[in-house]
Amino acid sequence: MLSNLDPNSLLIAQEVAKNARKLEFVGLGLSLVSLLISIFIFSFFRRLRVFRNLLHLQLMIAILMVVIIRLILYIDLIFTDQHRGPDNSSSITSGTINTTVILIIFYRLQFCYYSQ
Repeated sequence: MLSNLDPNSLLIAQEVAKNARKLEFVGLGLSLVSLLISIFIFSFFRRLRVFRNLLHLQLMIAILMVVIIRLILYIDLIFTDQHRGPDNSSSITSGTINTTVILIIFYRLQFCYYSQ
């Protein structure tokens, strides 16, 4: 199926994918800001500290971790793509974000948070 595509349509498809990634990046940024604001509101006001809202707070913290992880992965992809050579081989040996280490850190933070 891909062999039937001409180079022009392939470039258009790649441009659409890049624009969709930019739109997703903006959406994740807006989600990050709104989640931080809502977590601050739920944590700051003592009258909102009831059991039902505590569940919502924990859900927002879990969603916040997912958003941060996805942003880190996308930023890592951006840095990796910027350091590619002309033959599409990686010309960088170090300097990209080690996403495995960051995911392990978030996993351990989540475990510490829920074990309280």
